Amino acid sequence: MGWREDGMVEYNHDDPLLMICAHVTALQRASKNRLVELFCQLRQANGWEIVRVGEASASKAFDEAKKMLDLATNTNKHLLLAPPDELPKPAEQTTRLLLRLLLSALSK
Repeated sequence: MGWREDGMVEYNHDDPLLMICAHVTALQRASKNRLVELFCQLRQANGWEIVRVGEASASKAFDEAKKMLDLATNTNKHLLLAPPDELPKPAEQTTRLLLRLLLSALSK
């Protein structure tokens, strides 16, 4: 290993340690590129049943969670804008919010 005139490092391509390091790095990267496939193979070998789920299911769950979060956020905004004498007690706020979330989940 040395330095070239332009400041770049020059490696000895026949160095056995450099070759081992290059092979190990290449194998690690190849394994990481196939992580999901290899993980599923491991689980199947251990007797698990793999059920593949498409992206539509993941985005559907995300959309439902986002709707619930939006509902909770809107409820909090409504409570913040309400006059002090119209604010329910903290326990009532929690109960009302939970009931709204439950009703919205049941209406789907």
